Amino acid sequence: MLTTVVSRGGADHAVIDAGTKVFSLDRGAHGLGLLPDYGRIIGRDDVRLASLSEEHGWLKLGEQAPLSVGERLLVLPNHACAVVNNFDKLTVVRDGEPVGEWDIAARGQVT
Repeated sequence: MLTTVVSRGGADHAVIDAGTKVFSLDRGAHGLGLLPDYGRIIGRDDVRLASLSEEHGWLKLGEQAPLSVGERLLVLPNHACAVVNNFDKLTVVRDGEPVGEWDIAARGQVT
């Protein structure tokens, strides 16, 4: 998921524009809570997705982590199935570039 930093409240934390409605509250398979965070920030070992509200995520920053409002971060969610089900379309990316778009065919289908 691509998300944007919307606030820097101090030296050790920031807020992004995606929360549980994007990432879900999963921290491990079957609710086991085995993972410490709600997703992994790709390429940023100095930044953790530590907490979520419905529409925002709180990042915990390592010492001297350079991060600016407006910066975009790529987040690997813990549970891709739940995340994909929240959206109508998925952008396919290869080597960092968008190469297509897929419709989520089962979106909204309850049996």
